[in-house]
Order: sequence, then structure tokens, then C-alpha cells
Amino acid sequence: MNRTEIATCDYTWNPTVGCDPEPISPGCQHCYARARASRMYPGPDTFAVRLMPKRLEQPLAVKQPSRIMLCSMGDLFAANVTPYFRQRVWNTMRQAHWHTFQVFTKRVETLLGDRLIWHPHIWSIVSIEDQHRADLRLPLLQQCSAVVRGISAEPLLGLLDLSPWLPWLDWVICGPETGPGARPMELDWARLIRDDCAKAGVPFFYKPGELDGHRETQWP
Repeated sequence: MNRTEIATCDYTWNPTVGCDPEPISPGCQHCYARARASRMYPGPDTFAVRLMPKRLEQPLAVKQPSRIMLCSMGDLFAANVTPYFRQRVWNTMRQAHWHTFQVFTKRVETLLGDRLIWHPHIWSIVSIEDQHRADLRLPLLQQCSAVVRGISAEPLLGLLDLSPWLPWLDWVICGPETGPGARPMELDWARLIRDDCAKAGVPFFYKPGELDGHRETQWP
């Protein structure tokens, strides 16, 4: 595992790296993990899925309770990650109950199909970037039995009305795209999400930290 400067977690843990060959939505266009993988694994299959069994027990060696982001260098629910290996990852998270694990994915259908057991310290967070992806993915996330269900609207690529889902959401993260070629985010998009979360009592975390001069870093 690696200590990280990502504001929403303490460590990243990558028992798998890589993702599907073709991006599945606009948020994938400037994927930082794909760019990093091209430096780490040069060649034609630079971002191919790689299973890392030697990393499976890494969280058990960290005794200090920590927030751990799962698979920052890919997606655990990518097509070439086997259900058997995902279950081994899940077994480690179940054993390391003193940590909080943040499971990010765009592939909610696969997540639901695995029929995983969601312990309270394992959070389900679905990545969306615009209204169309919200309309597709959030009804599926609502079916997930995780105690904490959240979304990551990062990169936020358009105006996003979350009001239909806020009554059952537990956390909302949003932020602009960063890095070379980053697409612009209008601050009013983030303000709308912040204000709707405040009305609904849903913790809101703005990735740059400050919005309109106020720290917006709330946790479930």
C-alpha cells in the first residue's frame, strides 16, 4: 500500500491494476491511472488488467485505523478481474475491520452481480461525471446493500441534479478535472451540488477543499 495525498483517504491499495481496453464514459478520457500505467508498464497492453496476489494482505499489516481507497490504479470490477479474485480482496477487507475501505467503481452492474457482503467498514462509491451517467448508475447503486453509499462526481463535466437520490445517499464528492488537457468545470455546478447536499443533510466533500472561501470537507 502507499501513503497518498488524495484528500479523501490515507492510503491507496492496488491488489489489481488496469482496466477495460475501451473507456466506458467521458470521465475516462483523461484517466490519470492510464497515464501513470503507461510509464510503469510500457508496451501495447500498458493498462491491461493485472492481478497482484502478493498485495492481497497489505492492509492487515497496517495496524493504525486508516481510510483506504481500493484500486486507485484501475477498477476492481473491470471485465478481466475474476469474481474469485474479487472475493479474495473482499476477504481481506472483511478481516481488516479496523480500517475503512472506499470501493470506487463505474461498473455498478458487476458490483451488484457479485452479491458481495457489505460490512459497515466497506463503503460503496460510484463514479459519475454528468447527468446521463447519474441517471444510469444511481438507480443501481440504490440496490446496493452497503451501509455507506456515495458518489464521486469527479471530474464534474456538467450540471448535475442529485435531488432524486439525496434522500438515501450518504456522501457526495465532487471536483474538477486536473492534469494536461483538463476540461473546465463551472463553479455553479459545484455550488448546486453543495447547496442541495446542505438542504438534504448529506456530507459534501469538495476535492479542491475550498469553495467560495469555505472548507467543504465533510465525512459520513
